[in-house]
Amino acid sequence: MTEAFVYTETDRTKSRWVARAYQDFVKSTGRSRTTLRGLFYHALQMKAPDYPICGGFVGEIRITRPYHENDGQKLSKWMSKARTLGFIPADAVLEETAGEQIFLPENALERPYSLEVWINKSALNPLLYPVCQKHGAALVSVSGRASEDAISALYQRCRQPTIILCLSDLSPGGAFFCRDLADDIARVRPT
Repeated sequence: MTEAFVYTETDRTKSRWVARAYQDFVKSTGRSRTTLRGLFYHALQMKAPDYPICGGFVGEIRITRPYHENDGQKLSKWMSKARTLGFIPADAVLEETAGEQIFLPENALERPYSLEVWINKSALNPLLYPVCQKHGAALVSVSGRASEDAISALYQRCRQPTIILCLSDLSPGGAFFCRDLADDIARVRPT
């Protein structure tokens, strides 16, 4: 792991800004954890012109301005550095995990039907898993669209009837996740 002293003043300045945006998020929502997308949208709502624009010299801050959607491309980088530098807690911003994950509840066999929650963003797994566990629901997270293997596995583990709750974000890639999942489940149905 890179030591904190190796980072430039620009890294520290931008990381401190991310820490301020995170603290503002905590203060305004009362929640101590969010996703990178949630922090991005919160930063867009902040009206203070305090986002640092760095100049040609290392660490030179020429101007500050309001955060803009084009700045989001680097938010992951600055958030990661803010975490490494200790400006925000390590578990403050939930991270995406590649691939598909299935978390089966311990008490799934206690009911005569199957209950599953499907999401298209794995960053929410740490928040949703305890709720799913409490209510005996399986949690299935996929990256984008569910694979045919994930749908086939659904048919292998579930009993009739099966209740599937579907959650997605409002990104362009997730807008039709629920509809696509329903279509894929119907298409892959074993005969």
